[in-house]
Parts: sequence; C-alpha cells; structure tokens
Amino acid sequence: NSATLDECMQLIKTYNTYWFDGYRRAYSRDTSPYDPSKVTAALEALKNAGCAQYNGAAYGGCVITGCRNQICSDKQESTCIRRRGVKEECFKYSICGPDGLIKTQFQKCGWTFTPEYVNCAWRRALLL
Repeated sequence: NSATLDECMQLIKTYNTYWFDGYRRAYSRDTSPYDPSKVTAALEALKNAGCAQYNGAAYGGCVITGCRNQICSDKQESTCIRRRGVKEECFKYSICGPDGLIKTQFQKCGWTFTPEYVNCAWRRALLL
C-alpha cells in the first residue's frame, strides 16, 4: 500500500521542518537542544510510505516548465533560469504544486523539496 500524494506531502513537510531546522541551527550556531533522530524517523516514514513515486510530479493545475524544467508554474514558460549552486538534475526529485513550500506570495505554484532532492543538492554542492 502506497501513500497518496496528499499523505506524502504531509510527510515531506514534516521531514523538511526537521531538516531545515537542523540546517538553520548549524549555520546560526544555535546550541539549543536538537534531536537529529527526528530527521531519520521522518525519512524512514517517507521511504516506507513509497513517496518516491511522486518525485518529479506536478499537480493541482501546476506544471514543470522552463527550458531546463526548473520552474514550477501555473502556465507554460520558456524562461531559462540558472539556479546558482543547484544542478538542474536535482529538480527531478522535487514536487511541483499549489501548496509547494518554495514560492513567493505572488506565485500560485511552488516546489516542495524531497529528501532525494536534498541529497542530490548536497552531492552536487560537494562536487563544485
């Protein structure tokens, strides 16, 4: 039994909450108590739910577009964006939708980065 996209989005948001909190703490030198096992537990829950099947998906009237498939939008675009520090191939591990975590207040659609995206981005950053 695989989880639905909605269930996976909730799990991904939980994972991102814990992961980004750890990332923020590392760079802000925050020394308050932090439990990295929460990241591991959320990652395991995602794996067990079969959420990787949704990597690269677009839903809710959103489309993956742009010349390098780096734009999550509500309409087709031909814009080429060069995202600094992130290789284009990592976006295939993201989910594009109206409740995406990475968007501005003016955008209808945005990216949600999955654990696979985070791993890809880290690997690419280490290769730069």
